[in-house]
Amino acid sequence: MTGQIRLLLKLALCNAGGLNTFRHTRDRAVRRRWLLLAAARVLVGAMVAGYAAALAAGLAALGMAGLIPEYLFLVSALVVLFVDLFKAGPVLFDAAGYEQLACLPVRRGAIAVSRFLVLYLEGLGTSLLVLVPGLAVACAATRPTAANVLAMTVGVLLLPGLPLTLAVLLGAAVTAISARTRRSSLAAAALTILLVLALLAGCAVLGWQSEQIDLSGPEFWRNLAAMVDRQIGRLYPPARWFGRAAGGDRAALALLAGVSVLPAALVAGIAGRHLGSLCTALNSGAGRGRFVLREQKAASPLRALMIREARRYAACSSYMTNTLIGYLLMAGCGAALVGIGSSQLEQMLGIPGALPRWLPLILGLMAVITPTTACSVSLEGKHWWLMQSLPVAPRQLWSAKLLFNLAIAAPCWLIAVGCSALALHPDPAGLACLAAVPALYIVFSALAGLRVNLALPSFDWTAEVQAVKQSAATLVTMAAGFGAAGAGAALVALLPGAAYPLLCVLLAGASLALWRSICRQPIR
Repeated sequence: MTGQIRLLLKLALCNAGGLNTFRHTRDRAVRRRWLLLAAARVLVGAMVAGYAAALAAGLAALGMAGLIPEYLFLVSALVVLFVDLFKAGPVLFDAAGYEQLACLPVRRGAIAVSRFLVLYLEGLGTSLLVLVPGLAVACAATRPTAANVLAMTVGVLLLPGLPLTLAVLLGAAVTAISARTRRSSLAAAALTILLVLALLAGCAVLGWQSEQIDLSGPEFWRNLAAMVDRQIGRLYPPARWFGRAAGGDRAALALLAGVSVLPAALVAGIAGRHLGSLCTALNSGAGRGRFVLREQKAASPLRALMIREARRYAACSSYMTNTLIGYLLMAGCGAALVGIGSSQLEQMLGIPGALPRWLPLILGLMAVITPTTACSVSLEGKHWWLMQSLPVAPRQLWSAKLLFNLAIAAPCWLIAVGCSALALHPDPAGLACLAAVPALYIVFSALAGLRVNLALPSFDWTAEVQAVKQSAATLVTMAAGFGAAGAGAALVALLPGAAYPLLCVLLAGASLALWRSICRQPIR
């Protein structure tokens, strides 16, 4: 079975990211698009690695270099959990893919293990971007022994095991529950979003259960390091075990190995033994009833196109979960600010008096995570010819996609701004910045997503998640949004007095330029 696992794993890795297409195609446009996507991935990876290195350097400068391993381990585990939560269950228990392989002389266990290893390698790659630069900074500050470096290496390899196992179980539960409802896509999206928000809320509650620290005491940094260590252990004990293993505790490393390997091996073994029945049971849906043709209603072209966008949105759970989570986080941030209180939140974050200054930018960062327009064109797929045959102007189609994105974002923006204003009581100028900056980021990200998707469409996907999460347009749009947020942070840090008016002018100008460019694009 080892040979079959190796062959299936090699096939999956070759197909990842369109590598086989790049290797064998003779179309220069396809190769150019793949190279652009690869460059965007390298750029995003470099940004993540740079942020991790800067965070580790900051901790080392504060005298908390010993906390770097467990802190970055916690961050990496949470990232792996949230990323795999959207796809681990559907990938491992993919019924359509299993049916294609079931007729081949391949054992079910090999199929399950190869799929599990693909998810593991993806999680490992994500965690390496965070851990490698951060641990390099920690090693430069603490000078560990060779045995401790080896222990850290083993811990890094073990990291994806437990988050991936939890993501598989939770994803399988969401798939099973949603498949038995009449609106399976809506149910799957709602369950996934509620699960993510519940995990975030749990992390916040555990993180906020902190002790009071004397900011003027001589032992402040030592007490702060001890408090952070306790909170990490309370939130995710394997992260503390990794920190102890990096310090030479072999018992902690053995405990980390057991917790990471045994549950993953158990889930992979059960999935391999009963893969066929699990795929059938998890994906079997309830009867949808008989179709009845009802009265047809007429509407204006723009309204009809927006209704079509809404129906397409509701029919794809991965589309909803990946594009709605950022706006929900923006609304949740405002609601949490009211529930917790601005002064307490500032003390917890260690930024007394600075929250009003940075809050508009924080809300704007959440607004640019993933707009619907980044993949709305790609999701047309093989039905794009229908858009070409409709008697509508291209500008109407682009307007419908943009307005639908804004219709989704507007309620969350109102909640975030209203709750933030209620909690902070800003002056008129502060309220204008609090409302304008996130709104302009929403408009800018929507326009940037549509323009990038028109330049880099992907119509040859076999699963909707490929267009939503793995396409070049989505990656480039996220990089553009985060770059705009980074530019805003630089302005706030360098020009605190005139930063937000200048940022609003720049975002408005960029949005206008993008809209003019979009209006010139034909439906082709």
